[in-house]
Amino acid sequence: MRDPTVDASAAAEDRRVEEAIKEAQRLLGPLTKNPLSWAIVGWHDPDARRNPKDEFYAARGLIHCLLDPDPKTCADARQAADNFLGALGVDAQIVREVVFPALRKGLPPKQSKKDLPRSLLLRDRWIAAVVDRICAQYRFNPTRNNATERECACSIVARAAKRLGIKRLGESQVATIWRQARQ
Repeated sequence: MRDPTVDASAAAEDRRVEEAIKEAQRLLGPLTKNPLSWAIVGWHDPDARRNPKDEFYAARGLIHCLLDPDPKTCADARQAADNFLGALGVDAQIVREVVFPALRKGLPPKQSKKDLPRSLLLRDRWIAAVVDRICAQYRFNPTRNNATERECACSIVARAAKRLGIKRLGESQVATIWRQARQ
């Protein structure tokens, strides 16, 4: 006969893991919202070595935020953008229906493979922060001890990412991102 205290303990751990996964999903949610730009660009530094892809997405994101704010949350900003465009003799509706879709289709300059990690800098910092939050809130270790089957924050974040449809973000990738962010 099985020990009921062991079954209850395992069930409690399963609930804790599931709760942590749901919190990680909530925290990772913004990564699934097709962000305007996850790039970090220092516009004021003329000597900065900028990644062309980062620069493209940041510029596109800036123009989008300025001229096409969300009407549900930024009604005043949208009216200001309409006034600004109208003062320039530009029809705001054309900008929103023609110009922005063209910008969204635009292709950034080609980049080499070595530039890829830099373009994901903000995303990676976000993921590392979610790992830290899961560690603190649910008292999981950040990474797994290979000798055990126990869950860790990186495995929980990876499972949450998978449920959200974020591809190529397994436990080992999350652990690597977390370690690099701590350096």
